[in-house]
Amino acid sequence: MKNIFKISIVGLFLIIITSCEKDLDLAPKAALSGATFWQDEEQFRFAANRFYNDLPGHTTQDSWSDIVYQGGDNADVAVSAGTLVTPATDGFWNGTYTRMRRYNALIENGADKEFAIRYVAEARFFRAYDYYRMFVRYGGVPLITKVLNLNSEELKQPRATRTEMIAFILDELDASATNLPKESELNNADKGRITWGAAMALKSRVALFEGTWAKNHGTEGDVNNLLNIAVSASKQVIDSNEYDLFVSSSSPNESYRLLFVSDEAKDGTEQILARRYSESVNRTHNFSNITGRTGTSFTKAFADSYLCVDGLPIDESPLFEGRALMTSEYNHRDPRMTQTIIEPFSLVFNSEYTNTDSNGNPAQEVTPRFNALNSGYFLFKFVTQDRQKLVSGRQDFYAQIIRYGEVLLNYAEAIYERDGSISDDDLNISINKLRDRAQMIRLTNAHVVSNGLNMQQEIRRERTIELAYEGFRWDDTRRWKVAEEVLPMAKRGALYAGTEYETFYEDDTTKKIELDGDGFILLSRESDRSFEANKNYLLPIPSNEILLMEIEQNPNWSL
Repeated sequence: MKNIFKISIVGLFLIIITSCEKDLDLAPKAALSGATFWQDEEQFRFAANRFYNDLPGHTTQDSWSDIVYQGGDNADVAVSAGTLVTPATDGFWNGTYTRMRRYNALIENGADKEFAIRYVAEARFFRAYDYYRMFVRYGGVPLITKVLNLNSEELKQPRATRTEMIAFILDELDASATNLPKESELNNADKGRITWGAAMALKSRVALFEGTWAKNHGTEGDVNNLLNIAVSASKQVIDSNEYDLFVSSSSPNESYRLLFVSDEAKDGTEQILARRYSESVNRTHNFSNITGRTGTSFTKAFADSYLCVDGLPIDESPLFEGRALMTSEYNHRDPRMTQTIIEPFSLVFNSEYTNTDSNGNPAQEVTPRFNALNSGYFLFKFVTQDRQKLVSGRQDFYAQIIRYGEVLLNYAEAIYERDGSISDDDLNISINKLRDRAQMIRLTNAHVVSNGLNMQQEIRRERTIELAYEGFRWDDTRRWKVAEEVLPMAKRGALYAGTEYETFYEDDTTKKIELDGDGFILLSRESDRSFEANKNYLLPIPSNEILLMEIEQNPNWSL
């Protein structure tokens, strides 16, 4: 594993190699120049290792959507509320093109070298991945596929069309998959490197995104072909038997939550690509405390999406116990609910998620701490119960970038969107695998028909629940073209008025809670939220890039 995190001075060499004019010999004589660096496999490996250091970590992007509330005045809130304005510059845009230069340098220098085939394949995967991340935000962007100098014509290259972007990304993934090993072929030192499975899984994500976008928005693109690609790519991953859902050997009933925070899940059967952390190489994060102590919380809309254990929504199931008690709405619900949201009184932590308070006294059971910044539905999914790691702020559980659970969801949705139906057999090899792990009733066509449910909505519900706070929700609402419906709605939290919450906190004079007309916690007013369908489905391109690259802005955004 340490090979993945090997830090070399190759980053400095790459800056020297790729920033000099080709007609000038500016490389220091004591350093490696482009002509001398790309000579053997180890140098290519060092260069490729840099790409793994740039993989994104845990994301808070679901705060851009309807299922998570984050207080404060920041970009997450602005995107969610529809108040974002065109920035002059953007770190995501700049960082992506900086990485593109590194990918292009490796690809160009390794194109004719047999020993570099694998690392060229890795670079092409990363190039596809980063262009896809650009695409889902901005739509078409300039496709830069070679190292540029100050005189390169591509500096003024126009934005690619949606069709051109997707064709390029899918071609890159096909090309990389051909020369990448399978997970079972990796030796221990290479665990965590890009595999055939990562390329195919990402291919299913890309094709599903654009296939459903074109279908729902009526934009350019061959819908059936894209959905066929999504079905085929995800099915190949399933049939390969290279991956399986993680099940904890010590606590199988908690497998869903432990997938994200336990040491046991590291390099497990479900992981396809992850940002890896290890305290032994001083590479850690503090995501448990970030999610648990910043006011970030789930919304009522998300909490209500969990079915009861009979497979029915809460407004239709006789098992739903209402909201009179602080714990009643959690009873008889999909078990993933209490593995994602902290149920009141269920854990022994204090307000800072440690086992003792500042005076060394035992902490009390967790109850919601209401203020103007949270909903009462606190995140549990990424909160480790390892006290030492919490107190130190040094957690090392991985950030799952691509996992097998997503592939199963991609397969089910692509089948349904392509055919308008899905067989029980296909549900059993996809969504019902996830439900089996959670010990939740299976989804069947008979259940949907007999209870007047909608299969498309149930497939989307499953995706929302299973992938909660993993950064998919904003993209999903946009490709389904429902963002214009759900994002302008007020964000609300738990029912407060007339419930145990009200009496539990009746002596608390410090709380600052605003309620809506029905007694629910009001986090963000509908009057403060908007979504312009002819504008907000894409983010604005930074104004400096518009001027520098002479490219067009996205519709209805200012320069």
